[in-house]
Amino acid sequence: MTNIRFYFCSMTSEYLIYICYVIIIVFGLFNLYFYARIFFWKKPKEATEYPPVSVLIAARYEEENLKKNLPTILEQDYPNYEVIVINDRSEDDTENVLLRIQKKYKHLRIVNIPENKFPFPGKKYALSTGIKVATHDHLLFTDADCQPQSKQWIKSMMDSFQYPNNIVLGIGLFTPKNTLLNFIHRFDGFRIAHQYSAFTLAGFPYMAVGRNLAYHKDVFFKHKGFSSHINLPSGDDDIFINQAAKPSSTTVNFSPNSITFSNSPNSFFNWIKQKRRHLSSSSRYNKRNKSILAIHQLLNISALVVFLVGIYVKQPIVFYSILGVYILKIISGLVFSNKLGQIKYYWYYILLWPLLEIFLEVFIGFLFILNKFTKQAGWK
Repeated sequence: MTNIRFYFCSMTSEYLIYICYVIIIVFGLFNLYFYARIFFWKKPKEATEYPPVSVLIAARYEEENLKKNLPTILEQDYPNYEVIVINDRSEDDTENVLLRIQKKYKHLRIVNIPENKFPFPGKKYALSTGIKVATHDHLLFTDADCQPQSKQWIKSMMDSFQYPNNIVLGIGLFTPKNTLLNFIHRFDGFRIAHQYSAFTLAGFPYMAVGRNLAYHKDVFFKHKGFSSHINLPSGDDDIFINQAAKPSSTTVNFSPNSITFSNSPNSFFNWIKQKRRHLSSSSRYNKRNKSILAIHQLLNISALVVFLVGIYVKQPIVFYSILGVYILKIISGLVFSNKLGQIKYYWYYILLWPLLEIFLEVFIGFLFILNKFTKQAGWK
């Protein structure tokens, strides 16, 4: 009887190791297929001609951010552009701040949305209004709390707008602060940017961030704007791109001049609120992108399990193999940060990447469940 039990346990362990090897191979090939593309991305060549551009900013209770950040957008080194700020029902001094700034910068246009004009949450009505009044066909979006890395921001984003591209995904990072929340939030933002950049390069554009996004006006009207998800507080960036982006006409730009920076949430509660808004969008992604993201999530969880199994059954090759795949991903992230010109701010994440990623996967899973049972607030 003892021999039978020993034989059964040996067979079970053997099959378990085989399963681990299969997961390792699939996990490795998946990450290689997507994240290795970061290594070969090259900064786009400068455009021979620059089209006129409309920069759009939806602002709600943003008087301080507009004072600080709007001049950096109005002073861009670009031959022909307008900046449209849509004052979305603000009851603070936002309108007066805009009027004072407009006296100095004639290419600033102000659109005021009156209170109770639109019953749905979020900034989609404000953005739709801005798009409709925009003079130019090339649209570039950012937020009131964002500041471009350089005066070449518009130029850099338009460098990627060469045929056949009609959607350009930019990178929005967060300003460093000496707090634990900022440290985690910056990593989360960096990880998301790294992921959607890699997936876009692999032909799976599935999201963008409204802090730094450009597309042609025809793309907006062809896909009927935000009408299919107008009732959600978020989705003006990721759901819209998920529905409208085509692999052949969508690109990503992560050259240093194309980056914007914004403030991270000032409290854990605000971060949770923000993450919940973003997570609410994922249910509206198309089936193709939901499938590939589900596989990605499943492989990440499986890799963690395999790593622990490798330790438990004392198979060093198992957990070293998983660690090797993580190192590939980490190196890809460092190459990504280097191409962004941000390597000095992100190199130390290499030691904490697996731990932070595990924490975020668990945390996001918790928020996903929370979203199923409780209602979320609007964008402001």
